[in-house]
Amino acid sequence: MAIADPIACLEAGKCLVMTKTTKLYIYGILGFSGFLFVLFFLMIFWTPALIFLKAKIRKSSIIYLVNRAQGGRFLVGKHTSEGIIDVRNVGPFIMTENSHTIEQKSRVGLFFAFGEFAATLPLKWVYVLNKIRQKAIDKGTPITNIDDLAGKVSLKFDEDKKVWKTT
Repeated sequence: MAIADPIACLEAGKCLVMTKTTKLYIYGILGFSGFLFVLFFLMIFWTPALIFLKAKIRKSSIIYLVNRAQGGRFLVGKHTSEGIIDVRNVGPFIMTENSHTIEQKSRVGLFFAFGEFAATLPLKWVYVLNKIRQKAIDKGTPITNIDDLAGKVSLKFDEDKKVWKTT
């Protein structure tokens, strides 16, 4: 619809600014954008995606910290010196060799740590400890704590000097 006289647009019903189809397109685009925004918001707060993004931007590593209740959380660390990552509000962690993997999508180093230790543990240790436990269960003498394990490898803890000694 062509407008011949700009003054004629001042009267109601004389000017057509937007068709109904255009208005529906705009509502559809705004609704879809709002849906994507809500989905993005949920993804950031309910998944560790934001943590991986922070680590990628800072060119840092991530520590997966597991506590005694088998609950884990991802933490972004700052490389303070060779072999040490400092995590804000948690403390420093010593990075042990073979205690990490590289996440394929973001190419961020992912270290595994346990709440009781200030160092990451090599991934092979879990395998070895489970094998030792399984062998002990098969023989009928299960290993339930560190003293049971020490007895299997002929070690005894000296309470005075606070060291492990061979028996």
